Amino acid sequence: MHGSLRQWRRAATVLLAVGRAHPGPSPAAAAEDYEILMLQRTQSSGFLPGAHVFPGGVLDTSDSSTDWLQVFKPYHGPPGFGLTSFGRPRESYPEVPFESQTQSHSLIPEDVAHRICAIRETFEESGVLLLHPAGAETLHLPRAFVLPDDLASWRTRVREDPRQFLQLCQRLGCMPNIWALQEWSNWLTPFVKKGGRRYDTKFYICCLQEKPQTFLDMIEAIKCEWLTPTEAIKKFEDEEILLVPPQFYEIRRLTQFAFLSDLHKFCLDRISEGCERWLPITLLTLDGIIQLLPEEEVILLMRTNISTYALTSHLSCLLQKSAISVTSLPPDFHPSLSTSSWYVAFKYAQISLILKKTNKKNPSSFYPTILSSCHLMLLCTFTDQLGKKLSLFSHLPLIS
Repeated sequence: MHGSLRQWRRAATVLLAVGRAHPGPSPAAAAEDYEILMLQRTQSSGFLPGAHVFPGGVLDTSDSSTDWLQVFKPYHGPPGFGLTSFGRPRESYPEVPFESQTQSHSLIPEDVAHRICAIRETFEESGVLLLHPAGAETLHLPRAFVLPDDLASWRTRVREDPRQFLQLCQRLGCMPNIWALQEWSNWLTPFVKKGGRRYDTKFYICCLQEKPQTFLDMIEAIKCEWLTPTEAIKKFEDEEILLVPPQFYEIRRLTQFAFLSDLHKFCLDRISEGCERWLPITLLTLDGIIQLLPEEEVILLMRTNISTYALTSHLSCLLQKSAISVTSLPPDFHPSLSTSSWYVAFKYAQISLILKKTNKKNPSSFYPTILSSCHLMLLCTFTDQLGKKLSLFSHLPLIS
C-alpha cells in the first residue's frame, strides 16, 4: 500500500536474558548480573542493515495453524493454553491496519501465535531453541533445548519453510515453550518515509537458567554478542554498535534491574497489566529525525544564536539519558526544515533540550500529524512573529 496507508505487519521478538558467568573469585564489576543476546544484522539486510537487534521476525500463517493443537494436547489447549490471564485485551486499543498474516478463525490465540513466531525466529537466527518436552517438569528459570547433532539440518529447513517448525516439534515430542516468554512491550514502526517497512512488534522477555550455545546463520545475522544492558548502551554511545529507538529504549528499561531475579519477578508480577501499543511521534527536519515517545512533553519557542555545535552537544547529552533519537537523512529529504535552524524543547525525565528557528524573513508553517495510541494532533504555526503567534493543540500545555 502506498505512503502513509501502508499496513503494519505483525512481528515478535525476544529479549533473552541469562545470568553472567564469573569464572574467577573476584568477578568484574558490572551494573547488572545478567546479559542479553544481541544479533548484528547483515549490511545487505532490507530492514535495519548493520543494526544490533534482538532475535525475532514476522509472523507466518503457520504460526497460527490449528495443527498446533495436537502438539500442545493433552497438556494445554484453548482457550488459554496454560498462559496466565492478561490485562486489558488488545481489542480495546484503537484499530490500526494490519496485513493478514494469521488465519482469521484459528483456534490459536493471537498471543500464542506471536510466541510461537518469536521462538521459531529465535531458532532460525541464533540457533537457540526454546522448547519444552511434553510432560517434563516446569522450571522456575527454563533452559534452552539442545538439538541433537543429527537434526542440525532442521534449522535450514525451518528458515526456508516456517511450516517445518511444527514438524520439528512433533518429531522431538516437544512444545514451543510459550510459558517461558513474558510480555514486555509492543511497538509500531513510525511513519518516516513513503514505502518504508512497518511492523507491529510484540516484545517478550525470556529469563534463562544458563547461557545457551548460539549458531549464526550468516544470512540474517553476522554476529552475536552477550552484553549487559549497561555495556550495550555504552557501546552505542561510543558508536561501536547501532541501536534503533525501540532496542535502545528497552535496553534502557533493563538498566533499572541490577539482578536477573528482580527482572524475572517484575515480569511475572506485571502480567496482569498487559502492554500498551506505542507509536513514536516523528518530527522530520532537513538533516535528521527527532522522535517523541508517549508521556514526553513538547515545548516550541523562539530563541536566537544557538550554534549547530551546541545543538549537537545537547542532542548527544540527551541521547545518553533518554530514548529520544536523532538519525541522519539525505539532504533532500525535507527541504523546508533543518535541525540547525529549528529548535524544539523536549522534556523527558527532567531533561530539557532547546531548539529554535532563527530565520524570521521567510515565514513558514509546519503541520506534523501525530498518530499514537491516543490519536493526538500537534499543530504548530510559525510566522515572522513566532514569539507572538504559536498554536499548539494537544494534551500538552501551551508555552509561549
